[in-house]
Amino acid sequence: MGLQGPRKCGNVCEPGSNSWSGDSHLRSGGSVWSTPAVDPKRELIGFAGGNPNPDLDGHDRLGDNAYTNSIVGIGAEDGKLRWWHQEVPHDVWHAFRRQCRYRHDRMAV
Repeated sequence: MGLQGPRKCGNVCEPGSNSWSGDSHLRSGGSVWSTPAVDPKRELIGFAGGNPNPDLDGHDRLGDNAYTNSIVGIGAEDGKLRWWHQEVPHDVWHAFRRQCRYRHDRMAV
């Protein structure tokens, strides 16, 4: 199983799907375990992607497994990917981020 270019799911190209081998991007993935952070000033929603599954055996999901073990920022208005940073590519150690934090200048009441 080699890595391929981005794949289509219906008429939509799945960003990051080329970092998963074969069709593993369709049946694997990572969970979001904590509440996303919202940055109204930058109009961003940030969240931490959990470890990929199956978590301790990565032979069936070769590649970096995009968006897992990552901090991801998406546009609050359009839902489009703005940025992401993956801390542990192809994780087989069950080492995932639990929270995504933004610095706030003041609290809303």
